[in-house]
Amino acid sequence: MSGNTSSPSQPFRMEGVQKEQRSIPLNNIFIQAGTYSFRSDEELTEGELSDLLEDVKVQRGIHTPLLVEALSDGRFRVLDGHRRYTVLKLLVREGVEGFRADMMVPCHVVVSKLSERDRLWMLARANVQ
Repeated sequence: MSGNTSSPSQPFRMEGVQKEQRSIPLNNIFIQAGTYSFRSDEELTEGELSDLLEDVKVQRGIHTPLLVEALSDGRFRVLDGHRRYTVLKLLVREGVEGFRADMMVPCHVVVSKLSERDRLWMLARANVQ
């Protein structure tokens, strides 16, 4: 998997993995219980989420796309961006103006089939950045 390059303005690349940037309705995106995360529960403090929640509220959405995997049933599983996704869902649940279950969310959609190893690699690369 050599030859992967990235910069803050350009998402990482993996040879053979196809991605496309799309806007997807929030209610078509989900987090699968038990998925991998490189952030421990101790690191995900209430204050940290509160700060992110306020930032997303002020920005009227997220600007860093979620990394999602397209599934055959038309839904999208979050591979990276669990906190951003969670904050969006909280803002919808709280009824904050401008945040709706059908709001469009910027995403990098993995459209090629991934092995479990590829999922781990992509998650690790995204979290290192």
